[in-house]
Amino acid sequence: MVVHGRRERELGETEEAVRGVGGRVWKVVGDVGTVGECRRVVGEAAGLAGGLDILVNCAGMNRRKWIAEVPGEDFDAIVGANLKGPYFLSQAAHREMKKRGGGKIVNIGSVTSLWGLGMVSVYGATKGAIAQLTKAQAVEWAGDNVQVNCLCPGFILTPLTEKAIWGDEGRARWLRERIPAGRAGRAEEMVGMCVLMASRAGDYMTGQVVAVDGGFLAGGTWEKPPAGMCEGGNP
Repeated sequence: MVVHGRRERELGETEEAVRGVGGRVWKVVGDVGTVGECRRVVGEAAGLAGGLDILVNCAGMNRRKWIAEVPGEDFDAIVGANLKGPYFLSQAAHREMKKRGGGKIVNIGSVTSLWGLGMVSVYGATKGAIAQLTKAQAVEWAGDNVQVNCLCPGFILTPLTEKAIWGDEGRARWLRERIPAGRAGRAEEMVGMCVLMASRAGDYMTGQVVAVDGGFLAGGTWEKPPAGMCEGGNP
C-alpha cells in the first residue's frame, strides 16, 4: 500500500496505523496540483509497490465563500486539488493498470456532486465534475478492464468539518434535522462502499456515483413521526 499527501507528519501517522495492523506501506510526499507531480507520484508509487492495481483519489480542499466573493486564487487552488489532481493521477494510473491487465479507480466525490449548497460553489463544481469524469473514465477504460466508480460521502465528521460545520450550532442543528439518520456520518462508515468499489466484488460495477449519506439525498419531511415510531417503525 502506498499513501500520498503533502505533509510528512500526517503520512507518518497513517503509516504507523497501517503497520499496526500488519500491513506493508510506503509513503510518497508531494502536491498533485501539477501534471508533472501527478505523474511523478504515480510512477514512484508503482515503483515502490511493484505495480499499481488500485487508485483512490481522496485529496481535496475547500474554501467557503459566497460566489460574489471568490477570488481567482481560491478558484485555481480548489480546482487544482479537487479536479486537476484526480484527472491526471488517474491518467497516469491507467497506464500502469493497463500493463497489469486491469485495475480499480475510486474517485471521492461529495453529496455536493449531486446537490447544490451555498458558499461552496467552486468545491461543488469540482465534485460535480468528478462525478461526470468518473462516467467518462469508465466508458473509455472498460476495454482495459479498469473499473471506475465515485463514492459520494454525505456530511461526515472529520477534523476539517468538526469546527466549520458540526461546531456551528446553526449548521449542525439544520443538518441533524435534515438528515434522516439524525447525525453526522463517520469516516469509517465510508469504508464498506470503498472496499466494494476497489475489490473483485465490484468487477461488473463501473461508472457509478454512489452516495453514502445517512439518507440525506433520499429526501426529507417537515412532519415529526409519532412518539415511539422511530424504533422499528412500530408504536
